[in-house]
Amino acid sequence: MMGSDLTDSLAQLIGALQGARDDWWLIGGAAFLAHGVPMQTLKDIDVLVSFEDACRLLQRLDLKTQSVDGAELFRSRAFFQWQNPAIPVEFMAELKARTAQGWHDILPRTREPKALGGVDVFVPCAPELIEIGRLFGRPKDLARTQQLMRLQN
Repeated sequence: MMGSDLTDSLAQLIGALQGARDDWWLIGGAAFLAHGVPMQTLKDIDVLVSFEDACRLLQRLDLKTQSVDGAELFRSRAFFQWQNPAIPVEFMAELKARTAQGWHDILPRTREPKALGGVDVFVPCAPELIEIGRLFGRPKDLARTQQLMRLQN
């Protein structure tokens, strides 16, 4: 997989998160990868943080909030990209996904440590990540969800 780019990017991310006061999670492709779902490329690393930590990160990293791509599917009280690492990092706080039943908060109930690229990160447990992938509902999320379900059996 992405080797040193992934390791370097995650190491930078962990450094940036040192001042976090609340729990944080990798979600999206990086979380599936941490659970063993193979991936050829990872275009970004998605990190869910509290709104307060997002505000602190914005200042520390000297970044600006942005609008969410795919706003018809996702909402986030704070969203910003950190382009410094080789694999860009997308931070989000108070993330919501649109489902047929309306907007659904994405706030993991579980948090487990995983080694990814030789770096310790936190991700939702596999069953919860499968739930999140289904809520996101995009073809790539559903495909990753199916792969993770196969790995669980």
